[in-house]
Amino acid sequence: MAKMVLTIRRSVASTRCAAFFAGILLVAGCDGANPFLSAQFTGNLPPTVAGGEATARNEDSTGNAENPRVIEHVDQLPPELRTFVHSYANSSIFAIEWRALFVVTAGDGGFVRNEGDIRDYLAAGYVDLLPPDSRIGTTTTVGCVTLELTRGTRLLGMVSGETGALAGSETGDPDQFSDSTADTRRDNAEPFLPLPERIVFTTSDPRFDCENRADPCSQLAINFYDDTTLSKQIGTSVTAARIQGTMCNFGIGTAPEVRLDITPNGDTSAFEFVPGGTILWRILDRAQDTPDQKRVQVVWSVFDENLVRIHNEMP
Repeated sequence: MAKMVLTIRRSVASTRCAAFFAGILLVAGCDGANPFLSAQFTGNLPPTVAGGEATARNEDSTGNAENPRVIEHVDQLPPELRTFVHSYANSSIFAIEWRALFVVTAGDGGFVRNEGDIRDYLAAGYVDLLPPDSRIGTTTTVGCVTLELTRGTRLLGMVSGETGALAGSETGDPDQFSDSTADTRRDNAEPFLPLPERIVFTTSDPRFDCENRADPCSQLAINFYDDTTLSKQIGTSVTAARIQGTMCNFGIGTAPEVRLDITPNGDTSAFEFVPGGTILWRILDRAQDTPDQKRVQVVWSVFDENLVRIHNEMP
């Protein structure tokens, strides 16, 4: 993980042109999160986009798609949109430790289908959750969350927040922060991570267990501590249901996750992040909330590749 004055992002014109500046909340952008249409999202969503006909519609005979209607494979995106930045800022007065899991399908028919791209994901820190040559429908359990191979032949995952703690702010001001901590690649410590299909708030770490093993929305994602040595856990831990953007928080089934927007039509749903963008989660100063308080404890800001705001923090 890297400590940065601010999350950085490159423009479409320059793949690695990163600009540092202070006060990410001052970046101009669109007004708020685009609400998802109730007619389009009723009940539980399918795990990922279905394959088959969509591929035929999206691609030419070479397997490429210049302007696909549905992004089924990462190589359909231009290089500058194949990564994202994932970061946290702590506005709590307490130190925090978090866990999340980036998940992507790979292999023939998967989101990451080319061997070169698969090698890059592995070099960055992804590992096999389901090994090569797994069959569609195969599942694995991480924490209390069951992950299914919906396409491709293997399932890859990368842990966010695997080491260390993020210190609390001096003021606990919920409206301002000056720095953030970003996940980085294992091989070169850069913050531009290979793009996942989902960010799932789950982990096999026993310190982040589920409050109810039958309810994935009760999976713990953030713990609060009295100091950065993690010597004493305090306060109310954050479950996936109390994180803005998760499908649990919106009451859409029991998926403790946010998802990649695979339909490049300019209408990003409230539980989706965008290719090439930046996610900044902010932990609010609500560690002492009682269990019966249902307000969110973590909010997110989502930006596109040009740092145009896609989603605002929930009030």
